[in-house]
Order: sequence, then C-alpha cells, then structure tokens
Amino acid sequence: MSAPLYRNLLREFSKSTPTGERNVQILSHLRTLFTSMSHSKEDMESIVDFLRASRQHKELVKRYNPLSDQTPQERVEATARRVGLAVPKKPVL
Repeated sequence: MSAPLYRNLLREFSKSTPTGERNVQILSHLRTLFTSMSHSKEDMESIVDFLRASRQHKELVKRYNPLSDQTPQERVEATARRVGLAVPKKPVL
C-alpha cells in the first residue's frame, strides 16, 4: 500500500472524529488493516472516500440546517425568534 493513501486515511479519520482515547485504539486498528495484505488498494480508497463524504455531509447539514442538533422545544423557540415572536411561557402550577 502507498504512503499517500495511508496519510489520506489518517487525515480524513482525524478530521471526521473528535479526539479521545478511543481514537488511539481505532487508529491502531486502521494501521493493522492498512498493513495487512487482506485489503486491496480500492478498499482503502473506498474507506477514505466514505470518511470524506461523511464529514462533508455533517458539515453541510450543520450549515444548511442549523437546528438539526437541537431538541424539538429549542427548534420551536428558534423558529419563533426567526419571525420575531416568542414562545409563551408555561404557567408553573
């Protein structure tokens, strides 16, 4: 396997996932997969393409649908604010 392909795999993985202890284990597993001869170059390129597409999809959803990561109540409030209204407060009993 080629070094640029391995670098692309690591680059896309690091861009796609948050840092953490689990990532060290996953990176170790990716290194093992990459160095084993059981996977073809096309398989590794497919993994890189998948990671890149997944990352780009998350970025596009966040950019064009900023309310996607909010709760339903937060979405209602944000939508009301967008048109200049406020959601009425519920009375406390």
